[in-house]
Amino acid sequence: MTGRFNLEPFASPGYRRYFLAALLAALGLWVYSPALEWVILTETGLAGAVGVLQSTLIVAVALATLPSGLVTDRLGPRRTLAISLSGMGLIIALVATLAALDALTFELAIVLTFVLGLFDGFFGVPATLLLAQVVEPRHLGSAIGLSFLTSGLGRLIGAPLGGAVLEVAGATQAFIPAAVAVGVSGLVILSAPIRQTEDWPERTAGLRGLGQAAVWLMRHSAARSVTLLAVVSGITIYSYGALLPALTRDLLRAESATLGLLSGAGGLGAILAAVVMDAIGRRIGRGRQIVATLLASGLAIALLGMTTLLPVAIMLVASIVFFSFQFGGTAQLIVQTSPPPRLRPGVVAVYTFSFNVVLPIGTTGVGLLADRFGVAAVLLGMGVATAVGTAAVLLMVRRLLGVDVDEGGDVRIPGDRRKPDAGAIVAP
Repeated sequence: MTGRFNLEPFASPGYRRYFLAALLAALGLWVYSPALEWVILTETGLAGAVGVLQSTLIVAVALATLPSGLVTDRLGPRRTLAISLSGMGLIIALVATLAALDALTFELAIVLTFVLGLFDGFFGVPATLLLAQVVEPRHLGSAIGLSFLTSGLGRLIGAPLGGAVLEVAGATQAFIPAAVAVGVSGLVILSAPIRQTEDWPERTAGLRGLGQAAVWLMRHSAARSVTLLAVVSGITIYSYGALLPALTRDLLRAESATLGLLSGAGGLGAILAAVVMDAIGRRIGRGRQIVATLLASGLAIALLGMTTLLPVAIMLVASIVFFSFQFGGTAQLIVQTSPPPRLRPGVVAVYTFSFNVVLPIGTTGVGLLADRFGVAAVLLGMGVATAVGTAAVLLMVRRLLGVDVDEGGDVRIPGDRRKPDAGAIVAP
């Protein structure tokens, strides 16, 4: 397939409305998160405390992921997303209230972060499935890639804004607009028109359906290998964010505004990744794209541990996000297009759960290790671990490099002549 960039998903009114809602949510959350992390770092003085905060969020997300698949199956993606976004907006508003009363302690932040994470856990699965309902299958790869523009713009604008407002005006003034933006996004998503819905007459309900999805995932070589790489990335790549506050303080010798700038720099990488992800995947193949971008993310993380210069750190953070977003988006495309429609919500939920369940191990681990061995050494170790983990998965599933998604939206595996639905477990 030829590499090309297209904006066809924006021709869909439903996709445009989804994009607006996701952008509002990303802006609000990127104003909120770095500001809260800096408040916790300055209150406790420990990088490990930030890691615990992030791990609390991710544990809650992981716990909610599997139920979110069941709820999405019953309520549909739009209503589930509205519940998720509205709930997060309410929690951020409560954090803002506590900050205004000077009553926001580390313990309360942990509790509220856990509740926010439960709502956040109801976002990923329905968001993934909604894209398939608002664009044509042949545009799904582009739709997934372009959706990362929302996170990129959120980071680029929200993180520096939140850090600057926190430093100049205080925590409450940073949290209030974040709560409003996330809450409004929940109303916007309800108005997104659906192009088509999927009918799953043979699906099974509840935990039995999730069990069938898990078995299918283990039997499908492409989906299984991508899930294993996602587990590797959860420990060695996506956990790097827990170290940014400590890196800002210890290596760059800077304050919260610089943390916001550094976090926002990732927005440039996310925007570029959104623009080129689908075109690169079409040109080199999705399997090669997954492996190459994961290895490149690990290299950038290792190099980040070797610099004390802000311009270099900004470039490396942008590179980490550029490569890791391509990895995540392409993995999402393969996992979503591999299973038959009747198993899709369960498979996406099991995949997302697998990633989220290891992510808190990574964020807590790197934070605690940084307190003991230093940020630089931990970042270097994360880069090495990424290379080792990727090589191990490739040795187990060597055909991964040849995996691709055709124009019809079906996953193709080298040497596998079965129909795309082959290997699926049909409910009796």
